[in-house]
Amino acid sequence: MQEITLNIKPKKVTKKTKGHFGRCVLIFSFSFITLYTLWVMWEQHRIGSEPVPTLTQWVYSFWGIEVIMLCLKRIFAKPIENNGEEV
Repeated sequence: MQEITLNIKPKKVTKKTKGHFGRCVLIFSFSFITLYTLWVMWEQHRIGSEPVPTLTQWVYSFWGIEVIMLCLKRIFAKPIENNGEEV
């Protein structure tokens, strides 16, 4: 019987993939806020009255906190040398 071995190596983090998730969340949050603001302005123009301000407050608060947390994560991240040891 022939033995089969798999050589699975962990994927190295390169500069191309580093921070990809944070950039995606940042782009999504700004695009969501922009689209939400445009929708609210259109609804206000169409109906003639202001939509529920509580919803607007919580949408801006949620995405604002998300962006702030990404910034804090980036500021307080520990630098790592090439050999994997912390500086």
